[in-house]
Amino acid sequence: MPHRVAQVLSGPIAPELRREPQMLTKQFDSMPDVRVERARPSVNAALERFPRLKNFKFIIQQRERIGDEPRIESFSANEARNPNPGTRTLELRGGSLQGKNLENAIVGDMLHHLGSNNPVNDSAFRILKDQFIDKFRPEELLFAETRFMQHKTRHPEDERSFEQWFDTVWADMWIGGLIAPINSEFLNNAPTVLTKEQRNLVSEMEALLKKR
Repeated sequence: MPHRVAQVLSGPIAPELRREPQMLTKQFDSMPDVRVERARPSVNAALERFPRLKNFKFIIQQRERIGDEPRIESFSANEARNPNPGTRTLELRGGSLQGKNLENAIVGDMLHHLGSNNPVNDSAFRILKDQFIDKFRPEELLFAETRFMQHKTRHPEDERSFEQWFDTVWADMWIGGLIAPINSEFLNNAPTVLTKEQRNLVSEMEALLKKR
């Protein structure tokens, strides 16, 4: 077992991520910049459902490319590939995501932003996420490590450590899958994969999202 994963299994999943969370880096009180008209009803529904998302500026735009799978590709504000440097961007790809599925996809993507640790964008949400991560059973961490190694085989250019990948992919996959599900997979599997404490923490996150 790699040394870093041994650290994960014997203590907090990411010791270097345990900095004291800071307050929101910046707040906004305006609608996001929606550049895809078909997405506007889903954006409005997401903000009505989870008013906390109104604290964060983001752009939604469409990429037109033949063969794109229906999904959202997101770019952090400071990411080099961001087509709108300085502002978080959600790029719609493919055309079939719509209605409730599009609404949940937007919410799920924004949860990456709220749960970020570098920078900390929402300290209250991040504290709950840290607690959620720390409650994963050892056997689930080992399963996640297997999936991580498979990912690294397919994408050797990804330089993230297991801890970074777990934080930004695996944990967010479960949190988003319960709060804003696209299908029933995570809802059905949560009772056997997640502890009761983890499921309660996700409920606390969802309650937090309903506050400003």
